[in-house]
Amino acid sequence: MVDSINTNTAAIAARNALAKNNKELAKQQQNLATGSLISDPSNLPGPAGVAFALSADIKTTQAAAKNIVQGEAFVQTGAGALASLQEMFEQMSSLAATANNDMTLDATAKTYLDAEYQALKTQVGNVIADTNFNGVKFFDGSAGTLDMQVGTAATEIITYDGGTALAPTATGDISDATNAATEVAALKADRATVSAKIAEMGALKSRMGFISNNVGTTIQNLSGAKAAFADTDIPAALERSQTLGALVDVAGAMMNKSLEKAGKLSELVKSAR
Repeated sequence: MVDSINTNTAAIAARNALAKNNKELAKQQQNLATGSLISDPSNLPGPAGVAFALSADIKTTQAAAKNIVQGEAFVQTGAGALASLQEMFEQMSSLAATANNDMTLDATAKTYLDAEYQALKTQVGNVIADTNFNGVKFFDGSAGTLDMQVGTAATEIITYDGGTALAPTATGDISDATNAATEVAALKADRATVSAKIAEMGALKSRMGFISNNVGTTIQNLSGAKAAFADTDIPAALERSQTLGALVDVAGAMMNKSLEKAGKLSELVKSAR
């Protein structure tokens, strides 16, 4: 390299190295301070775009996970009410079968049995009319078709049919044997209807459980993929920062040395006049 007063190439090279290393050091320090490689997306636009897309998928999947938790509570509420209906129908069946007996029960005894029967029938109606989750009725047919998203796509849904009302056929009394026999047959059908509804609720809950496990795994995998693009590798960043700090010090010292050399050349020229 030719020594020159007008163009100090050594100082220029040292200055460029100093600027470059300072810039990269500042970026490494930002990455360490934020824990993120993409706090400034312009640094890594490609990985930033991927990370932002993954972040959107993670948030959508997390929302789906919350939906599933609420859905499980919804199903448990409905299943509990159905279990209560089944228990009442069983008791009503027992009362009706007891009342279907003219040999040992008189009209007065049957009136006592019917009093309990009518009370249970009223409560059955109350459960069907009033059971709800956050205002959504289960069994009166008013809810219609209920969908719940359980994945990242709008098509990943679970559906509950709340548009078909439970309509018990045991609507009479057991004040005499004839009526009691009619109610025994009607209650058998009602128990079958409730059993089918219990099976439907159980299937929904089982499906939600498996989906919940899958969603949890999906969130874990998406988070890991995002971290690869977005998160700072702390040990590597620390090591790189130390190296850059040393290079900044060296480049600064070399630039100063080059400037000193240029000054000595100037003095040499002056002394030669």
